[in-house]
Amino acid sequence: MTYDGARRRKRHPIRNTIIVLVIIAGLGISGYLVADSLARNFANQFVQAGVAQELGASDNNVHVNLGKGAILPQVVQKKIKVMRVTIDGFTSGTLAGSAVFDAHGVPLNTTDPVSSISITVSATAADLLGLVDSASGQSQATVALVGNNIRVSTTESVLGKKVPVSIDYLPTASAKQLVLTPVDVVIGSKQYTVAGLKASPYGRFTSGLVVVRQECLAAGLPASMTLDKIAVVNQRLVINASGTHLSLGSLSDKGVCPAS
Repeated sequence: MTYDGARRRKRHPIRNTIIVLVIIAGLGISGYLVADSLARNFANQFVQAGVAQELGASDNNVHVNLGKGAILPQVVQKKIKVMRVTIDGFTSGTLAGSAVFDAHGVPLNTTDPVSSISITVSATAADLLGLVDSASGQSQATVALVGNNIRVSTTESVLGKKVPVSIDYLPTASAKQLVLTPVDVVIGSKQYTVAGLKASPYGRFTSGLVVVRQECLAAGLPASMTLDKIAVVNQRLVINASGTHLSLGSLSDKGVCPAS
């Protein structure tokens, strides 16, 4: 009962937006431009408040853009053409960073399907510490984004000695998993490819380091969306998810990761 009530309260700002927009649409007799400006301002404020409440974020971290063109004709047609919401300090499940939410063909009735929705999460190396620790199994590691790879550096025991080890992982997406595939390894001052390391004297002692790792991201993404792509771009890990013919109301329902 408490959970359902909380969800209903979360959606109130969006419903309030619809009511206000319809009222403002009826004020066109007092000046089309004034009414359209009021509609845009109210829509921005209410969408901002609704997203902030949903994510537990500050209003100051949520920025709304309803695209170019007049809003009133879209209200009359009961569908907003374009909605972009940018969120600073985004956190959801194991995901952290900044996020951009794009929606096209957004009906004023939030239970009706939206034409298309996409979410892009952009994470710095600092944002990835917890996620990479969990995925790689290496605690107290440092993380850097180098080229197309995530570099995880730590200290490991090799042949009875503690030596610095860095592993470059290529990140990709599979289902709703972050997949980390090792491509290069540095042990001490020597660099190896994965194949080269396996053939080296360290091979049998380091086989546990150079395995493909996976981390479930489902709990940080809407259950009804698909994880499309994960890649390092301009020293940020970029995670893209999308969906079609989904309702805005369904986005608060996150996926579930299997118990570890």
